Amino acid sequence: MQISQASLTHLEALCELENAIFDAQSFPLSKRNFIYHLKKGNIFVAREQTQLVGYILIFFYKKSLRIYSLAVDERFRGRNIGVALMQYVKDLANAADKRSLTLEVKTSNRNAIRLYEKFGFKILKTLKEYYPNEDGYKMGMECVLSLKKC
Repeated sequence: MQISQASLTHLEALCELENAIFDAQSFPLSKRNFIYHLKKGNIFVAREQTQLVGYILIFFYKKSLRIYSLAVDERFRGRNIGVALMQYVKDLANAADKRSLTLEVKTSNRNAIRLYEKFGFKILKTLKEYYPNEDGYKMGMECVLSLKKC
């Protein structure tokens, strides 16, 4: 598996993956959203040979990174693709000396929460009605610059 920054050549595969995983109630990213984030350099893709099998969308802030979306093709789950994408983002945060990583997740998404906790994320607070008909968690982890990496 290879992870790299996404480009416009990945646009159609990203849209297909997004629509296969997220229903309308989950506010999937539109083609226009993907184009915007591809141009900003915010999306990283996991590929096996030529097939796109997952992506992670992150926002870069002055002192932190925010994971906005993580998606893995259902046919490729159980192969540590989500783990690899999360490790890639942690490495990016460390290389850029970011102080923290944050994300939001549905309270019902136990698999994602377990993955994030394995990486050291903690639940910071409950976000009431953050998602349609469901609460979310704000999760985060602190990084100590130069001494102890994320």
